[in-house]
Amino acid sequence: TIEGTQGMEGFRIQIYYSSVRQAREESARARAEFIAKFPGIVSYAQYQEPGYFMVRAGDYRTRAEGHKYLLMVRKEFPNAYLVPAVINFPDQENR
Repeated sequence: TIEGTQGMEGFRIQIYYSSVRQAREESARARAEFIAKFPGIVSYAQYQEPGYFMVRAGDYRTRAEGHKYLLMVRKEFPNAYLVPAVINFPDQENR
């Protein structure tokens, strides 16, 4: 896990990753489009040195769980793929 982050190891769907000059604006557009098309899936805008912007979605505990959503997301974002990530702990109140 990344030092200092709270969460558990799991998976997220990466829908955008770039370091081009307009990456900040493109990532914001990609995230806005994702939120409009998939309002029920949480998304995260992230920045990684040296200048990479990315948009990741979901908090999946297993690859199988993430893959189920990946197939749905790929209908709108064909280049999306599953990545290992530190995810937020599942909300115990919704169980």
